[in-house]
Amino acid sequence: MYGVIAINAERVQAVTARFDGIVRSVNKRIGDAVHKGDTLLTVEANESLRTYAINAAINGVVTERNINTGEHTTAAPLLVVQDLSTVWVDLSIFPKDAAQVGLGQRVRINNLDGSQSATGDIIYIAPLGQGANQAMTVRALIANPNGAWKPGLFINANITLAEVKAPLVVANSAVQIVEDKPVVFVQGKEGFEPRSVTLGRSDGEHSEVLAGLVNGDVYVSKNSFILKSELGKEDAEHAH
Repeated sequence: MYGVIAINAERVQAVTARFDGIVRSVNKRIGDAVHKGDTLLTVEANESLRTYAINAAINGVVTERNINTGEHTTAAPLLVVQDLSTVWVDLSIFPKDAAQVGLGQRVRINNLDGSQSATGDIIYIAPLGQGANQAMTVRALIANPNGAWKPGLFINANITLAEVKAPLVVANSAVQIVEDKPVVFVQGKEGFEPRSVTLGRSDGEHSEVLAGLVNGDVYVSKNSFILKSELGKEDAEHAH
C-alpha cells in the first residue's frame, strides 16, 4: 500500500509571546537546529518595558519564522519548531481491510526506489472514512534519528498481520530466476554456484526456504544478478 510521511504533530512547538511587545532579537532562521532551552528570541513587553527571553521547549528544527527584529508580536506563532526525530506515516486502507488492522501492528516502509526502509508500529486508526477516495487513514510512528524520512514524501508500506516463525529464510534480493526456477548463489569449492530452492511464505523482504539450503550455507544476498548475468555468458560460450 501507499502512504505519505507526515510531521509528528505531538512534537511541535508553536512559539508565541507570553506578553505582547516589540521583538528585540531573533536568534534562529528557518532550517536552524534548536536544542531544548536555547533562546529563540527576546521581546520587550509593552507594559513593563522589560525584555524577556523565549526559549525552545523541545529539540528540533525551525520550520517557520513569522517575525523580525523591531516588529510587534501578534497572536500568530512567531516561530515554529518541529522535532523530526520521529515522524508519522499516514497510510490509506480500504474498509474491507480495516478488520485485519489493529493498534500495535508492525509496519515496514520503503521509499519509492526501495533503497531505504524502516519499521514502526500503528498508533492510530481513524474512526471516520475519507469521502473522496473511500479509504481510511492508519497512522504509524517511525523513528527518524538521521532525518532521512522527509515529511511530504510518498512511501510504500506493508502491515504485518501475523508473525510466523520460519526455521530457514533467505533475503528476497538473493533470489534469481534461472530457467524459470528460483535459485540462490551459494558458496562452493570453486566459488559461488547457483542452487535451486523451493520457497514458501514471504514478508516482502525475506522468504521461507522449504528445500535447497541448509543452516550455515553462505549465499550472495545483494547484487546476485551479476552472477546470473555471468552464468548467462558461460551458457552462451558453451553454445558456440
